[in-house]
Parts: sequence; C-alpha cells; structure tokens
Amino acid sequence: MSYARAGHPPAAIWRADGRVQFLEAGNPAMGISARQEYETFVDCLEPGDKIVLYTDGILEARRGKEFFDMEGVGRALVTHGPGTAGEVAAGLLEAARQWADGPLRDDVAILVIERESQNPKSVNLSDARIQRLAERPDSEVLIHRERLYPQV
Repeated sequence: MSYARAGHPPAAIWRADGRVQFLEAGNPAMGISARQEYETFVDCLEPGDKIVLYTDGILEARRGKEFFDMEGVGRALVTHGPGTAGEVAAGLLEAARQWADGPLRDDVAILVIERESQNPKSVNLSDARIQRLAERPDSEVLIHRERLYPQV
C-alpha cells in the first residue's frame, strides 16, 4: 500500500500477529506552503492486518493534563485489535472516552480497514458496512469497513 501524510495523526496498523505499528513517516501539514511536495511512503498489509485511521480528537482525549496520545491508541489496539473492524473502532472510541472520564472535547472520526484474504477472485463492495455513533449532537464518528484485496 502507498500512503502520504500531510499533518494528520499517524495511522496505526494492528498486525495479525498482535503487534501494533504506527506509520509515522510524513510530510508537513497541507496548506503551509503553496509549493509543498508530498512524499509517498510504502508499507504492506498482510492478510488479517487492520489499518486504523483516526482524527486528533482521539489523541487529544484528556485526563487532567495528560493526553490519550499514541500510547493510548496502541493500548486500545492491543486489546481490541483481534475483533472485527467495527469492534476495533468502537473499542478505540470507548478507550478514549474512558481515559477522558466522559465525553470527548473534540470531534472524532475513526476508519478501520481490514485486509481479509490473500487471493480472492473478485471484490465484494456490497459487504461494506457503515455505522454511525454520536459522540455529541455537533459531532459524529463514522466507522466504515470494506474488504480490501490485492490487485489480481
């Protein structure tokens, strides 16, 4: 898989063997310079791996002066990573809420994508599932799960 970051929080990968990896390589935030070029990076999702994308509302969940941060994301993925994509997203959201001891202060979006199979013959997008969870009336969490397949 190829990816680029433009100031976004680093994506996390829950590996099928239970490890959690963060895709920390990145670029400056988008819009800082009109002539900014964005480098592309490469990583591999093996069957059973899940990539987890999230907004800074997860990282900025607070307990006093302490942030949930990437350590909290990592802890949540170690616990919830073996579940379905929806369970991983819900588990990450709940872990951030528990850390903050209540509602989160910022809007939150979580996207979990799982690589399920090594060599399927076709892509079944009808298996995609969207679930909405309201954090508070002015914000929304979107959890979206699709099957990803290697190019055949």
